Amino acid sequence: MSGVRIRRAELTDREAVIDGIGDVYWGLDYLPDLYTQFVTHPDFLSFVAVDGQEVIGFYSAHIHDGGLAVCKRAARVKKQHDGTGVLKLLTTHLEREVRQLTTVRRESMTCGSENAARISESYKQRKGLREVMRMQFLFWEVAVGTLPSVERSQSPNVAEMTSADLEALFAHEQSRKRIFPQDILSSFFVPFRCRPENMAHFINDRASCVASYRADDTTPGSDVTPHVKTVTSAGDVEKITLLSASFVYRARKGHSYNVTFFGTEYADLEAHLFYHVHKLQRFGHETVILSLVFLQEFAPLVLERTKTFLGQFGITRSQYPAIDHSIFFESDFGGQ
Repeated sequence: MSGVRIRRAELTDREAVIDGIGDVYWGLDYLPDLYTQFVTHPDFLSFVAVDGQEVIGFYSAHIHDGGLAVCKRAARVKKQHDGTGVLKLLTTHLEREVRQLTTVRRESMTCGSENAARISESYKQRKGLREVMRMQFLFWEVAVGTLPSVERSQSPNVAEMTSADLEALFAHEQSRKRIFPQDILSSFFVPFRCRPENMAHFINDRASCVASYRADDTTPGSDVTPHVKTVTSAGDVEKITLLSASFVYRARKGHSYNVTFFGTEYADLEAHLFYHVHKLQRFGHETVILSLVFLQEFAPLVLERTKTFLGQFGITRSQYPAIDHSIFFESDFGGQ
Protein backbone atom coordinates (compact mmCIF):
# COMPACT_ATOMS: atom_id res chain seq x y z
CA MET A 1 0.00 0.00 0.00
CA SER A 2 2.99 2.30 -0.42
CA GLY A 3 1.28 4.23 -3.21
CA VAL A 4 -1.82 5.07 -1.15
CA ARG A 5 -2.01 8.49 0.52
CA ILE A 6 -4.55 9.91 2.95
CA ARG A 7 -5.89 13.46 2.69
CA ARG A 8 -8.87 15.50 3.86
CA ALA A 9 -12.06 14.79 1.95
CA GLU A 10 -13.36 17.62 -0.22
CA LEU A 11 -16.73 18.48 -1.74
CA THR A 12 -15.29 17.67 -5.16
CA ASP A 13 -14.69 14.06 -3.98
CA ARG A 14 -18.40 13.45 -3.60
CA GLU A 15 -18.97 11.53 -6.84
CA ALA A 16 -15.85 9.42 -6.30
CA VAL A 17 -16.93 8.52 -2.76
CA ILE A 18 -20.67 8.07 -3.27
CA ASP A 19 -20.76 6.56 -6.76
CA GLY A 20 -17.21 5.28 -7.06
CA ILE A 21 -17.13 3.33 -3.79
CA GLY A 22 -20.88 2.70 -3.80
CA ASP A 23 -23.67 2.01 -1.34
CA VAL A 24 -22.53 0.05 1.71
CA TYR A 25 -25.80 -0.18 3.67
CA TRP A 26 -28.25 -2.13 1.49
CA GLY A 27 -29.85 0.95 -0.04
CA LEU A 28 -30.07 2.75 3.33
CA ASP A 29 -26.71 4.54 3.17
CA TYR A 30 -26.93 7.98 4.80
CA LEU A 31 -23.69 9.41 3.39
CA PRO A 32 -25.10 10.49 -0.03
CA ASP A 33 -27.52 12.87 1.70
CA LEU A 34 -25.16 13.94 4.48
CA TYR A 35 -21.89 14.14 2.55
CA THR A 36 -21.73 17.95 2.57
CA GLN A 37 -22.19 17.99 6.36
CA PHE A 38 -19.51 15.35 6.84
CA VAL A 39 -17.01 17.36 4.78
CA THR A 40 -17.78 20.95 5.81
CA HIS A 41 -19.13 20.90 9.38
CA PRO A 42 -16.46 21.68 12.02
CA ASP A 43 -17.54 18.70 14.14
CA PHE A 44 -16.40 16.27 11.42
CA LEU A 45 -12.92 15.27 10.30
CA SER A 46 -13.35 13.31 7.07
CA PHE A 47 -10.61 11.71 5.00
CA VAL A 48 -10.20 9.83 1.73
CA ALA A 49 -7.64 7.24 0.71
CA VAL A 50 -6.26 7.92 -2.75
CA ASP A 51 -4.31 5.54 -5.00
CA GLY A 52 -2.83 7.69 -7.75
CA GLN A 53 -5.83 9.79 -8.74
CA GLU A 54 -8.43 7.21 -7.65
CA VAL A 55 -10.38 7.63 -4.42
CA ILE A 56 -10.56 4.14 -2.89
CA GLY A 57 -11.65 4.77 0.70
CA PHE A 58 -13.44 7.15 3.07
CA TYR A 59 -13.67 7.49 6.86
CA SER A 60 -14.92 10.21 9.18
CA ALA A 61 -14.53 11.19 12.82
CA HIS A 62 -17.56 12.85 14.38
CA ILE A 63 -16.52 14.99 17.36
CA HIS A 64 -19.34 15.41 19.88
CA ASP A 65 -20.15 15.91 23.58
CA GLY A 66 -18.54 19.34 23.50
CA GLY A 67 -15.30 17.98 22.05
CA LEU A 68 -14.91 15.23 24.67
CA ALA A 69 -15.87 12.28 22.47
CA VAL A 70 -15.33 10.94 18.98
CA CYS A 71 -17.39 8.46 16.98
CA LYS A 72 -15.90 6.96 13.81
CA ARG A 73 -18.49 6.86 11.04
CA ALA A 74 -19.19 6.00 7.40
CA ALA A 75 -16.13 3.80 6.83
CA ARG A 76 -15.94 2.36 3.33
CA VAL A 77 -13.35 0.95 0.95
CA LYS A 78 -13.71 0.12 -2.73
CA LYS A 79 -14.49 -3.56 -3.09
CA GLN A 80 -11.37 -4.42 -5.09
CA HIS A 81 -9.20 -2.86 -2.35
CA ASP A 82 -11.03 -4.44 0.57
CA GLY A 83 -8.69 -6.36 2.87
CA THR A 84 -5.54 -4.65 1.59
CA GLY A 85 -4.94 -2.39 4.59
CA VAL A 86 -6.69 0.74 3.30
CA LEU A 87 -9.04 0.97 6.26
CA LYS A 88 -6.13 0.57 8.67
CA LEU A 89 -4.32 3.46 6.98
CA LEU A 90 -7.43 5.61 7.22
CA THR A 91 -7.94 4.69 10.87
CA THR A 92 -4.34 5.48 11.83
CA HIS A 93 -4.46 8.85 10.08
CA LEU A 94 -7.87 9.72 11.49
CA GLU A 95 -6.82 8.93 15.07
CA ARG A 96 -3.64 10.97 14.68
CA GLU A 97 -5.66 13.98 13.53
CA VAL A 98 -8.17 13.62 16.37
CA ARG A 99 -5.33 13.57 18.92
CA GLN A 100 -4.30 17.00 17.70
CA LEU A 101 -7.54 18.36 19.18
CA THR A 102 -6.30 17.45 22.71
CA THR A 103 -9.85 17.57 24.15
CA VAL A 104 -11.11 14.11 23.14
CA ARG A 105 -11.23 11.67 26.05
CA ARG A 106 -13.67 9.03 24.88
CA GLU A 107 -14.17 7.01 21.71
CA SER A 108 -17.33 5.17 20.69
CA MET A 109 -17.80 2.34 18.25
CA THR A 110 -21.06 0.85 17.01
CA CYS A 111 -21.37 -2.41 15.13
CA GLY A 112 -24.01 -4.92 14.17
CA SER A 113 -24.41 -8.12 16.12
CA GLU A 114 -22.61 -10.21 13.48
CA ASN A 115 -19.53 -7.99 13.49
CA ALA A 116 -19.61 -7.70 17.28
CA ALA A 117 -19.48 -11.49 17.55
CA ARG A 118 -16.20 -11.45 15.58
CA ILE A 119 -14.49 -9.12 18.05
CA SER A 120 -12.26 -11.20 20.28
CA GLU A 121 -12.13 -10.75 24.03
CA SER A 122 -8.40 -10.07 23.80
CA TYR A 123 -9.05 -7.22 21.34
CA LYS A 124 -11.72 -5.76 23.65
CA GLN A 125 -9.32 -5.87 26.56
CA ARG A 126 -6.47 -4.37 24.55
CA LYS A 127 -8.64 -1.51 23.32
CA GLY A 128 -10.44 -1.12 26.64
CA LEU A 129 -13.85 -1.55 24.98
CA ARG A 130 -16.84 -1.29 27.32
CA GLU A 131 -20.30 -2.29 26.11
CA VAL A 132 -22.72 0.51 27.00
CA MET A 133 -25.98 -0.62 25.39
CA ARG A 134 -27.68 -2.74 22.73
CA MET A 135 -30.32 -1.35 20.41
CA GLN A 136 -32.89 -3.39 18.48
CA PHE A 137 -33.77 -2.23 14.96
CA LEU A 138 -37.15 -2.92 13.33
CA PHE A 139 -37.57 -1.92 9.67
CA TRP A 140 -40.80 -1.29 7.75
CA GLU A 141 -41.27 -0.27 4.11
CA VAL A 142 -44.20 2.12 3.96
CA ALA A 143 -46.01 2.98 0.72
CA VAL A 144 -47.17 6.34 2.02
CA GLY A 145 -49.72 6.90 -0.74
CA THR A 146 -51.70 3.85 0.38
CA LEU A 147 -51.98 4.93 4.04
CA PRO A 148 -55.39 5.88 5.38
CA SER A 149 -55.57 9.39 6.76
CA VAL A 150 -54.14 9.69 10.26
CA GLU A 151 -55.10 12.76 12.28
CA ARG A 152 -52.80 14.49 14.74
CA SER A 153 -55.60 14.36 17.33
CA GLN A 154 -55.15 10.57 17.55
CA SER A 155 -52.07 11.12 19.73
CA PRO A 156 -53.37 13.84 22.07
CA ASN A 157 -50.87 13.33 24.89
CA VAL A 158 -47.80 13.49 22.61
CA ALA A 159 -46.08 16.87 22.28
CA GLU A 160 -43.20 18.07 20.13
CA MET A 161 -40.31 19.25 22.26
CA THR A 162 -38.38 22.49 21.91
CA SER A 163 -34.72 22.96 22.76
CA ALA A 164 -35.81 24.49 26.07
CA ASP A 165 -37.92 21.40 26.82
CA LEU A 166 -35.00 19.06 26.15
CA GLU A 167 -32.66 21.20 28.22
CA ALA A 168 -35.14 21.07 31.13
CA LEU A 169 -35.20 17.28 30.88
CA PHE A 170 -31.40 17.07 30.83
CA ALA A 171 -31.22 19.32 33.91
CA HIS A 172 -33.71 17.30 35.98
CA GLU A 173 -31.52 14.43 37.14
CA GLN A 174 -34.23 12.04 38.35
CA SER A 175 -36.27 12.33 35.15
CA ARG A 176 -33.18 12.24 32.93
CA LYS A 177 -32.02 8.97 34.48
CA ARG A 178 -35.50 7.51 34.11
CA ILE A 179 -35.77 8.34 30.41
CA PHE A 180 -32.07 7.80 29.59
CA PRO A 181 -30.81 5.06 31.95
CA GLN A 182 -27.36 5.06 30.29
CA ASP A 183 -27.27 8.89 30.16
CA ILE A 184 -27.14 8.49 26.37
CA LEU A 185 -29.43 9.97 23.74
CA SER A 186 -28.36 8.06 20.65
CA SER A 187 -29.08 9.09 17.09
CA PHE A 188 -28.29 6.84 14.18
CA PHE A 189 -25.31 5.01 15.70
CA VAL A 190 -23.88 7.99 17.61
CA PRO A 191 -24.17 7.77 21.44
CA PHE A 192 -24.53 11.40 22.47
CA ARG A 193 -24.39 12.21 26.16
CA CYS A 194 -27.31 14.18 27.62
CA ARG A 195 -25.49 17.50 27.39
CA PRO A 196 -26.93 20.88 26.30
CA GLU A 197 -24.37 21.22 23.48
CA ASN A 198 -25.79 18.07 21.87
CA MET A 199 -29.38 19.33 21.62
CA ALA A 200 -28.83 20.75 18.14
CA HIS A 201 -28.44 17.18 16.85
CA PHE A 202 -31.99 16.33 17.93
CA ILE A 203 -33.98 19.44 17.07
CA ASN A 204 -33.23 20.78 13.59
CA ASP A 205 -34.56 20.59 10.04
CA ARG A 206 -33.96 16.81 9.91
CA ALA A 207 -34.60 15.84 13.52
CA SER A 208 -37.21 16.27 16.22
CA CYS A 209 -38.12 14.91 19.64
CA VAL A 210 -41.59 14.22 20.99
CA ALA A 211 -42.66 13.21 24.48
CA SER A 212 -45.81 11.71 25.93
CA TYR A 213 -47.21 12.79 29.26
CA ARG A 214 -49.24 11.13 31.95
CA ALA A 215 -52.99 11.65 31.78
CA ASP A 216 -53.03 14.19 34.60
CA ASP A 217 -50.84 16.56 32.57
CA THR A 218 -53.86 18.63 31.51
CA THR A 219 -55.98 20.43 34.08
CA PRO A 220 -59.67 19.48 33.86
CA GLY A 221 -61.64 22.21 32.16
CA SER A 222 -58.53 23.79 30.67
CA ASP A 223 -58.76 25.10 27.13
CA VAL A 224 -55.19 23.91 26.50
CA THR A 225 -55.33 20.56 24.72
CA PRO A 226 -52.78 17.91 25.70
CA HIS A 227 -51.00 17.79 22.33
CA VAL A 228 -49.83 21.40 22.61
CA LYS A 229 -48.65 20.99 26.19
CA THR A 230 -44.89 21.54 26.46
CA VAL A 231 -42.28 21.09 29.15
CA THR A 232 -42.15 24.37 31.09
CA SER A 233 -41.11 23.24 34.57
CA ALA A 234 -39.53 20.38 36.46
CA GLY A 235 -43.07 19.23 37.28
CA ASP A 236 -43.82 18.73 33.60
CA VAL A 237 -40.56 16.85 33.08
CA GLU A 238 -41.51 14.40 35.80
CA LYS A 239 -44.68 13.51 33.87
CA ILE A 240 -42.90 12.43 30.70
CA THR A 241 -43.56 8.74 30.09
CA LEU A 242 -41.74 8.06 26.82
CA LEU A 243 -39.60 10.05 24.38
CA SER A 244 -39.08 9.33 20.70
CA ALA A 245 -36.44 11.05 18.59
CA SER A 246 -36.74 11.06 14.79
CA PHE A 247 -34.13 11.68 12.11
CA VAL A 248 -34.81 11.83 8.37
CA TYR A 249 -32.47 11.47 5.40
CA ARG A 250 -32.69 10.52 1.74
CA ALA A 251 -31.34 7.08 0.73
CA ARG A 252 -31.33 5.15 -2.54
CA LYS A 253 -34.45 3.25 -1.47
CA GLY A 254 -36.24 6.49 -0.65
CA HIS A 255 -36.54 8.60 2.46
CA SER A 256 -35.40 6.89 5.64
CA TYR A 257 -37.43 7.93 8.71
CA ASN A 258 -35.67 6.74 11.86
CA VAL A 259 -37.28 6.78 15.31
CA THR A 260 -35.41 5.90 18.49
CA PHE A 261 -37.42 5.37 21.70
CA PHE A 262 -36.19 6.28 25.17
CA GLY A 263 -37.74 5.51 28.53
CA THR A 264 -38.96 2.52 30.49
CA GLU A 265 -42.74 3.10 30.35
CA TYR A 266 -44.30 1.91 27.10
CA ALA A 267 -47.98 2.45 27.84
CA ASP A 268 -47.93 5.33 25.32
CA LEU A 269 -46.14 3.42 22.55
CA GLU A 270 -49.19 3.44 20.26
CA ALA A 271 -49.67 7.19 20.79
CA HIS A 272 -46.10 7.77 19.59
CA LEU A 273 -46.64 5.47 16.61
CA PHE A 274 -49.81 7.38 15.67
CA TYR A 275 -47.80 10.60 15.76
CA HIS A 276 -45.03 9.24 13.51
CA VAL A 277 -47.40 7.61 11.00
CA HIS A 278 -49.13 10.99 10.80
CA LYS A 279 -45.75 12.61 10.05
CA LEU A 280 -45.08 10.08 7.27
CA GLN A 281 -47.98 11.53 5.29
CA ARG A 282 -45.84 14.53 4.33
CA PHE A 283 -43.89 12.26 1.95
CA GLY A 284 -46.87 12.02 -0.43
CA HIS A 285 -46.71 8.92 -2.64
CA GLU A 286 -43.15 7.89 -1.84
CA THR A 287 -42.01 4.64 -0.30
CA VAL A 288 -40.42 5.44 3.06
CA ILE A 289 -38.18 3.15 5.08
CA LEU A 290 -39.39 3.43 8.67
CA SER A 291 -36.91 2.20 11.26
CA LEU A 292 -37.91 1.87 14.90
CA VAL A 293 -35.11 1.53 17.45
CA PHE A 294 -35.44 0.39 21.07
CA LEU A 295 -33.15 -0.71 23.85
CA GLN A 296 -32.88 -4.43 23.20
CA GLU A 297 -34.23 -5.34 26.64
CA PHE A 298 -37.61 -3.86 25.63
CA ALA A 299 -37.80 -5.58 22.23
CA PRO A 300 -40.01 -8.48 23.43
CA LEU A 301 -42.41 -5.94 24.94
CA VAL A 302 -42.78 -3.78 21.84
CA LEU A 303 -42.36 -6.09 18.85
CA GLU A 304 -45.82 -7.65 18.77
CA ARG A 305 -47.54 -4.39 19.72
CA THR A 306 -45.71 -2.57 16.93
CA LYS A 307 -46.58 -5.27 14.38
CA THR A 308 -50.22 -5.16 15.42
CA PHE A 309 -50.41 -1.37 15.33
CA LEU A 310 -48.69 -0.91 11.95
CA GLY A 311 -50.54 -3.90 10.52
CA GLN A 312 -53.83 -1.97 10.70
CA PHE A 313 -52.33 0.41 8.11
CA GLY A 314 -51.16 -2.44 5.87
CA ILE A 315 -47.52 -1.90 6.87
CA THR A 316 -45.44 -5.08 7.08
CA ARG A 317 -41.97 -5.57 8.50
CA SER A 318 -38.89 -5.71 6.25
CA GLN A 319 -35.77 -7.70 6.99
CA TYR A 320 -32.29 -6.23 7.15
CA PRO A 321 -30.61 -8.96 9.22
CA ALA A 322 -27.11 -7.44 9.14
CA ILE A 323 -28.41 -4.53 11.22
CA ASP A 324 -31.06 -6.37 13.22
CA HIS A 325 -29.47 -4.90 16.33
CA SER A 326 -26.40 -2.84 17.13
CA ILE A 327 -24.02 -2.84 20.06
CA PHE A 328 -22.49 0.39 21.33
CA PHE A 329 -18.97 0.24 22.77
CA GLU A 330 -16.89 2.94 24.41
CA SER A 331 -13.24 3.22 25.34
CA ASP A 332 -10.81 5.80 26.55
CA PHE A 333 -9.50 7.55 23.48
CA GLY A 334 -5.99 6.57 22.51
CA GLY A 335 -6.24 2.96 23.68
CA GLN A 336 -4.01 0.62 21.72
